[in-house]
Amino acid sequence: MVKADLHLYKYFIFIVNTFIVPVIQGFTIYTRVLSTNSLIELMEKGKKYIGNTI
Repeated sequence: MVKADLHLYKYFIFIVNTFIVPVIQGFTIYTRVLSTNSLIELMEKGKKYIGNTI
């Protein structure tokens, strides 16, 4: 029973390392890129808005 549990644990760690960790890393990178892009877009919109009001 203990050996089977250990095997399952190793398999679980393998799945986490191969699938879940890259997804989390990709998600954090994606959100960083998205946040910088949206900041740039907000700045551009702000410039247009300020340019139109003046």
